[in-house]
Amino acid sequence: MRFGVDEASAQPLPPAELIRSINALTSEGGEQFFVEILRKPGKRTPRAGSDHGFGDGELDFEQD
Repeated sequence: MRFGVDEASAQPLPPAELIRSINALTSEGGEQFFVEILRKPGKRTPRAGSDHGFGDGELDFEQD
């Protein structure tokens, strides 16, 4: 992730620091900012203990 006043000045930033950086910029009178979020490949795995199979066609609630 990169953050700055504009694209040219954007610097790498850990995701946990994004809100703090936005607040600091706006408290100094900044009216706009640039955020670049890059994706990274990965494979999501089901959470342990979850017995619900999403996409199985069943709903968890009753319909009228």
